[in-house]
Amino acid sequence: MGMVSSDLAKSNEPVYLVKIKPDKSTITAYGEEKPLQIGMTLEADILHEKR
Repeated sequence: MGMVSSDLAKSNEPVYLVKIKPDKSTITAYGEEKPLQIGMTLEADILHEKR
């Protein structure tokens, strides 16, 4: 399970645990395929809808 950085933990903004399933086990970085590894971080924009 992941951890929340101390900066986020101190804010009043909601924090959500999100599980992702990548389409492939590599990522293209600087024109080269690099394997995804445990502990890598990411930044994402999450789109959601109200139900």
